[in-house]
Amino acid sequence: MSSYSKLTANQVTATYSLFKFLERLRVIGHLEAHTEKAVEEGGDIFGEYIIHDFTGADYSIVKDYYSSDKRHILKTELLERMFGRLKQSLRGTT
Repeated sequence: MSSYSKLTANQVTATYSLFKFLERLRVIGHLEAHTEKAVEEGGDIFGEYIIHDFTGADYSIVKDYYSSDKRHILKTELLERMFGRLKQSLRGTT
């Protein structure tokens, strides 16, 4: 199980914001990822009981691509100098 699974929608948004913040600080390189909604298969089995998760923690973040090269960050900063900082919007996936 990945540490980026069983997340709520708010945790997914906070995680993406953290990734972008760390990228701007040049702590990490460029990361591309997508969000998947978990398919519930009946819940976890605990003894003779089936435990269903009703917390809304049913999303996972899947890494598509990572590059430690800082050229992407430099391109983003150059565009921001020319056009101003772009507002980032996080959109969900199904």
